[in-house]
Amino acid sequence: MCVIVDTNVANTTIGKQSTEAGRKFLEHVSLGSVKLVIGGQKLRKEIKGCSRQFQQWLATALRFGRALEARDEHVDEIENHLKEAGNCASDDEHVVALAKVTGARLIFTNDKDLQRDCTSLLDPSAKIYTTNYERTDFTQHKRSLLLKAICGPST
Repeated sequence: MCVIVDTNVANTTIGKQSTEAGRKFLEHVSLGSVKLVIGGQKLRKEIKGCSRQFQQWLATALRFGRALEARDEHVDEIENHLKEAGNCASDDEHVVALAKVTGARLIFTNDKDLQRDCTSLLDPSAKIYTTNYERTDFTQHKRSLLLKAICGPST
């Protein structure tokens, strides 16, 4: 079971800016209930802009197999195709590409355009885990999303 975290919400998972929903999301990954996937040059660059705590957590998660890395070349190639096609409402073609490569269909993001892209450009469409509109508590719906996260074999 795989998930993707958009860097616009990474800091809500750990540290001073964390929310209950963000902490529980990271807890599920830390416990091995789901695996976080990363990949592609743009996402790696964006991760460098996240909090030091998140970066340290990610390094540990990768080391212990709680996070997986997709091949950057595959993600970057699909990202470029998406840019050329011009179908994305967001500027996050790299996230859509990562979902296509890995089969991950649970995306944690508060970016409405990316949410639209992940539900319209992915087949099957993605489920969105969000903390928009003060949805910062860990509801039964969020718990259910984490329990049903899927991932393909391409990680």
